[in-house]
Amino acid sequence: GPRPRGVAGMMISEIDLVGIVQKGREAIAFFNGSDNKGYFMRVGDTLYDGKIVRIDRKTGTVVFRQDVNAPRSIKPYRAVTKRLTTAEEGSL
Repeated sequence: GPRPRGVAGMMISEIDLVGIVQKGREAIAFFNGSDNKGYFMRVGDTLYDGKIVRIDRKTGTVVFRQDVNAPRSIKPYRAVTKRLTTAEEGSL
């Protein structure tokens, strides 16, 4: 069927990590979606092909558990990491 609206209908590869903020004990990641809108997401939030399992502000990384539709795969998922880049890294 059709994909859900908003970030729930986007694939992990279709969003870009923009920043990570700390709110008390919880880290919240800020993403730019394929629709050019910003989204705040927490651990456990889902996308079309996976969900966030860890947000680490110190290392600037967000780890996703991506669902894999491969019958020969031992695990039905894989870890995908999105990393913040500095302005200098982004221009290289």
